[in-house]
Amino acid sequence: MTPEQFEHNSNDTKYSSRSLVNDLASRARALRDLLQKELLIELVRYEKHIQEQGIDEDALLLMLSEDQNESFWKNHPLLRLYFTVHTRLMRMEDSPAQRRAGLDVFSDVYAQTVSYGLLAARLMSNSGEVEFKRENIRKLLPSTSFFMNKFFVQCLEVKDTDVVCSIDELCSILNQQGRLLCCSGEDRDPIIHFYEDFLEAYGQEIRKMRGVYYTSDEVVGFIVRSIDAQLKTDFGLTLGLASTKTWSEVVEYLNTGKDEQDKILIPGYVALSDVFVRILDPATGTGTFALCVLRQIRENLKSYWKSMGWTLEQMKREWRAYVCGSKGIGRDYTGQGLLSRLNTFEIMMAPYVISHLRLGLCLQEDELSFVFKDNERLNVFLTNALEHPSDTEQLLNSKYQPTEEDKRANEIKKDSAITVVLGNPPYNVRSKNRGRWITNELKSYKKGLKEKKLNLDDDYIKFIRLGQSCLERSRAGILGYITNNGFLDGVTHRQMRMSLRSFFKKIAILDLHGSSMKKEQGQKGVVDQNIFDIQQGVSICIASTQSKNSDSEVLYDDILGDRSLKSAFLKQTNVFDLKKKLDPVGPYFFFVPKDFSEGETYRIFVPVTDIFPVFNSGIKTDRDKLFIDFQRNALLRRFNLLLDGRFSPQDVQEYKIKDSGSYKILRAISKAVFQNKFAHTIMYRPFDVRYVYYDPRLVSRPASKVMKHFVNRSNCGLIFSRMVSGTAPWCDVQVTNTLVEFGVMASRVSNTASVFPLKIYGEKGWEYNLSSEYVQKCSDILKLKYSSKNAFRKEGNFSGLDIFYYVLAITHSPKYRLKYQAFLKIDYPSIPYPKDSETFWQLVDKGESLCDLHLFKSEGLKGRSKLRNKDGSCSKNSREVTQYRPKGPTKKQAEEIKSWNGQIWINKDQYFDTVSELAWGFYIGGYQPAQKWLKDRKKPGRALTQEEVLHYSKIIRVLEDTDRIMKEIDQIDFL
Repeated sequence: MTPEQFEHNSNDTKYSSRSLVNDLASRARALRDLLQKELLIELVRYEKHIQEQGIDEDALLLMLSEDQNESFWKNHPLLRLYFTVHTRLMRMEDSPAQRRAGLDVFSDVYAQTVSYGLLAARLMSNSGEVEFKRENIRKLLPSTSFFMNKFFVQCLEVKDTDVVCSIDELCSILNQQGRLLCCSGEDRDPIIHFYEDFLEAYGQEIRKMRGVYYTSDEVVGFIVRSIDAQLKTDFGLTLGLASTKTWSEVVEYLNTGKDEQDKILIPGYVALSDVFVRILDPATGTGTFALCVLRQIRENLKSYWKSMGWTLEQMKREWRAYVCGSKGIGRDYTGQGLLSRLNTFEIMMAPYVISHLRLGLCLQEDELSFVFKDNERLNVFLTNALEHPSDTEQLLNSKYQPTEEDKRANEIKKDSAITVVLGNPPYNVRSKNRGRWITNELKSYKKGLKEKKLNLDDDYIKFIRLGQSCLERSRAGILGYITNNGFLDGVTHRQMRMSLRSFFKKIAILDLHGSSMKKEQGQKGVVDQNIFDIQQGVSICIASTQSKNSDSEVLYDDILGDRSLKSAFLKQTNVFDLKKKLDPVGPYFFFVPKDFSEGETYRIFVPVTDIFPVFNSGIKTDRDKLFIDFQRNALLRRFNLLLDGRFSPQDVQEYKIKDSGSYKILRAISKAVFQNKFAHTIMYRPFDVRYVYYDPRLVSRPASKVMKHFVNRSNCGLIFSRMVSGTAPWCDVQVTNTLVEFGVMASRVSNTASVFPLKIYGEKGWEYNLSSEYVQKCSDILKLKYSSKNAFRKEGNFSGLDIFYYVLAITHSPKYRLKYQAFLKIDYPSIPYPKDSETFWQLVDKGESLCDLHLFKSEGLKGRSKLRNKDGSCSKNSREVTQYRPKGPTKKQAEEIKSWNGQIWINKDQYFDTVSELAWGFYIGGYQPAQKWLKDRKKPGRALTQEEVLHYSKIIRVLEDTDRIMKEIDQIDFL
């Protein structure tokens, strides 16, 4: 669009704030693409120049910001800016390959930084004091940091003609239509309003890649209000976050009435006159928490000053002194100003820029306006909070001189007594933050754990440990986070919870749930929604070193339901509204309610791991689309092409034929030989058997320890989950006679379902996978002889198969599941010993019926197809599966039918009939098989074969009969 076209378009009455954002995003993308092209040309010239002139590149890079080297970098301002960001701010390697890869990152940072900076300048120009134009940008921007301003000015001073034109276009758009940013009629922060909409228009992949998700005001407000209230109540700070009471005053208050051994000691690096409240948001993102803290402090002080009868002019003078740290009317704040006590860290450039701009504008927005002077700055730092100063210094000193930004951030990390830590740290189970310091700190969360997979290296756990570590150094304070809620009841998190419980006197948990994996519901069956647009459930944790009660306490509450319900709750409450007390006891120390009242009885039961000693998780291919298929022939054709080197580039991309982590698939492929014998059936999901190319040398995690006993073997096995989270009832048991895929029980992140085979095969044949101790105990109780091979009951024997059926029946008992649910959700099931032989054989009969039913061997499963055409006639084959909708072929028709009619429509012309509501909603593990089976065939749009139609019809019968047998089991007195 030419400037003339834009001017015409922008005068259109339909031109909106959304149109403005789209135009800006379009220009920003063009600027980004242009930079990539120009930088690549300059980089090639630079590398050629270095090589031809024999220049010491390390020395050249060391002096990027030094005056004596201006002669070289002056002629290459864009390249200089790139190297500054690429090598020193992003900590990237400086190999030629890495440099080229960094072009995309830098160009993106540059385009976004310029866009956000221009936006802020345009907003500031609305006052009319300074005209908005390119030459005045520096005057308009809040001077929150020398580094930030210098970086932005360098961005604008690039001499490349095309880049200058692109920036001028952005200025032109904002100059003509910038008023729309403030006049959209929405009660939203204009910077964040722009940021969210801009990212959506600029490229969703950027938002996903950066993990940028805006924390709602309701969440932030709840945490900030809670911390403010606790400082007032438990720390004696009447002004809460705004308090300037000293360490001496606070410690005197906290130690009153305490025994000598319980008194708090002031840390040695803290002066008695230092202000106690010192705040840190270690992963600030766009600065939402710091913004809320700033406004809370300002409101606290305004209320206080008004109560003293101060005029607006007096309050303005005192506010400036309070913020910058100078002598005020009522107090001398010299060296203790808010700017030095409100600290935030951010690792990504774009949110860092946004944070500076938002906080700078916030300080100027109120009647108590604060305008930065040249020597004043925000303590918003571009740094990795999880990097200890020693790690950072070692990294920098090896090649580069630390910047002033590095030095200031390290001072905060080393020498500040932080007493408030808050925020929304990132959640990333594949954390790349593996520095020595944080790795060492996490040891206290892992001490004594004998687990194969700890799941304790997620970034959010590291940030919780960081917050705890800060307060351990300070010896007093409050931690307030919203994080993934997995640590509340994860079995491997037990040492972490014990550590938190040991240090903090008061821990308040608000579990907001919201996991898309757990399928939880609120009142009246309302689907549980997340407060964020993420899959993981979340919770708020407010942990304080002080409490009015003498004993430490853990308070808990939770809320299930839609997002609006949760937002309303957060808006109206704070931590003191959480009243439910928990008593976390060892060895797990759960931070959620658990009923362990049946523990004395359950502890004498036998864990299935002590009954079937050989067990392991299922097969994990890491490339299911490649290794698993509905059809055997299609699977074999694919692997014949792959292993013969005939995969096209499109195939390589589609099936992700590349190494990832420790899985070196390329090397495995180069050594593999195609063979038909590797095609086997695999239980992929409940009652969903597919085909897998199972060459243990190719598959990422072949689980050979157990799976080898199913390959071309006659066998069966039980499948149990070890850990189950969420509020749904426990139902995590299945039976198999073939290979099993890792996610067969649920798509939960912490899925730990394992297969317990009945038989173990060796060189001399097979034997039952049973412990001799358990067998002997059963033999003594039953007064029957154990047969190591299958035996008939009339001979007075029992076999391993009978024990298998017995365990299957017990774990399908609704009363057993309900009574021991708290235990079943934290470990593999434990099984009661048989009561007597009569009860034992009754349960064996039920278990055998269940086994035959689930393996589709039951005589009762013979029947007709349930598939019907639109006119009600029977159909053997289906057309393409496009939906799995109960009641009607369209949403409108389905909503008009109020009661269950037994119809499940798979396209507009066909449906399965006589599907009971019970079968449709029946759960096995985390899946509803009647729904999941159809859902997985809707994704590729499969047409069902006659065999598949009959199989699905049988699934419905299996689920209905399973429910019947479960009720029959409960009629047996075995507990």
